[in-house]
This record gives sequence, C-alpha cells and structure tokens, in this order.
Amino acid sequence: MTGGQFSPTTPFWARASTTPYGNPDPPFDIARLAIGAGATFVARGTAFHASQIDKLLVEAIRHKGFSVVEILDSCPTTFGRRNKFKSVIEMMNHLKEIAVPVAAADKMSAEQLQGKVLTGVLHREDKPEYVEEYGRLVERVRESMEG
Repeated sequence: MTGGQFSPTTPFWARASTTPYGNPDPPFDIARLAIGAGATFVARGTAFHASQIDKLLVEAIRHKGFSVVEILDSCPTTFGRRNKFKSVIEMMNHLKEIAVPVAAADKMSAEQLQGKVLTGVLHREDKPEYVEEYGRLVERVRESMEG
C-alpha cells in the first residue's frame, strides 16, 4: 500500500497525494513486464471478480514455472476520494466496467478496448523450470568430472 501516493501502476491521470493534478505517466503493464522477465503463466483479475481471482490463483500455483497474477483493486479511502468516486460500490463497479475477459477482447476493436483492462489468463507457456535445468547442469558437470 502506498498511503495515497502514486505508484508505477497508478492509472494515467489519476490523482494521488503526490500527484494532486493527476499522474502524467502511463502505468506499468505488469503482464508485459512479467512476460519479459520470463514468467510462463501470467493472469489478471479485479477485486470485483473475486471468484475468478480464486481460480486464477489456483491455476498459477498448479502451473509449473514462474507465475504472476495481477489483481486490480483501488483504495477507497484515498484513491476514491481524490478521484471522485462516491462510494466503494462505485469503485467496484468501475473495476467491473473496465474489465474485459481475454476471449471477449478477441472480438473487439482497438477503439472498443480503449481504457479497458484484459482479464483472465494472458500468457501460458510450458517449458522446463529453472530448478530442472539447473539439475541437468549439475548432472553434466558430474558426468564430465567422472570421466
């Protein structure tokens, strides 16, 4: 939690205690950042879609490899007040409105997706885990030393 300060994931032009006139920076795309860092399972959900989050977390835990699940939520105390949300319910409805499941996004134009956030499994890749690869390396070293 930031205590009302903006963070790298604060929405573009959203207000915070340290950006009272709005955040001029676009937010980090956590999914792309994770994929770039080698994540083999990347998913996103919102606090409004709690049952989906449960399923995504189970999938992430069961996935063999580096998994990232991004969960979008807003602070009703500071973020809500500064960004003119009248209630927690209004903030939750905002999350509902901006969330678009990956399958639905495939049928939408770039214009329709403007201001929306994709939810669900965004990236899944099966490949050997680091520990497996390291085990193979240890075995190769052992074999080379023996003979």
